[in-house]
Amino acid sequence: MSKYRCPVCGAPHKELTTKCRLCGHDISPDTPVTGPSTAPASRAGRKTGLGSILLITLAVVVLVAVGALVLGLVDSNEQIDEVRREIPGLSDESDDGWTELGEPLETKLVVDLPGEREKSTTELPGVDGEATTWTAVVGRAPDPVECQNCRRDTVISVSHGTSARPEDTSELEFLEATMTTYLEQRGATETSRDDTEFAGEVALTAEYQGRELDGEFAYGKVLMVEKEGVLYVVDVESIYESVDQFDRVLDALVLIPGGAEAESPDGTA
Repeated sequence: MSKYRCPVCGAPHKELTTKCRLCGHDISPDTPVTGPSTAPASRAGRKTGLGSILLITLAVVVLVAVGALVLGLVDSNEQIDEVRREIPGLSDESDDGWTELGEPLETKLVVDLPGEREKSTTELPGVDGEATTWTAVVGRAPDPVECQNCRRDTVISVSHGTSARPEDTSELEFLEATMTTYLEQRGATETSRDDTEFAGEVALTAEYQGRELDGEFAYGKVLMVEKEGVLYVVDVESIYESVDQFDRVLDALVLIPGGAEAESPDGTA
């Protein structure tokens, strides 16, 4: 179980460290914590006139209107889009290094993953032929010489391949059997399973434990969903029991089973 959490992004840490493993914030015990002044406010400062209230209200209205334009909540032009791209935190890359994966029409999905990701082909149960898999890691030092004791604390894999579901088998029955085989092949002990819905399709999630990640006891969560003949598998394994990154991956996941065939070169369907 994690004992320490970053005060900025909330990432859990098993041991006290100097920097957060996700956002890089300095969380060493010697770092001074700044807070609001406890000095009593003056009587004059506590008084707020009607004019000040009106000014504050007007400022809020202006900020909301500008914010709606910048965030793309209303129609905008190219100049506003350019401003939005220049604002920190609104670009495709987040402060903690999570970025959008590839071109949607090529990858058959949209998802955010941390750091560098590795593409490979793998054999997965329930897939006819080979599956395409993207893998990303949290917690591994880029140079093992600089951090010989550093270990991976989370491994994220997102896969898809042509579904091998028989015509006389329902989606849920297929996912149930595929999930059982998948966890057995990984040597994991299943702790829970739930049928659910994802992207408007029947889906199955499972939690497991019992595997090791760089010598440490690991926990994991899996999502399986079939959409338009494509089987998608999201697997997040972590040394932290909460497996925090699982929900973050699913929140950004968009399924595009048609891939490059979804549109013609001129953009028409």
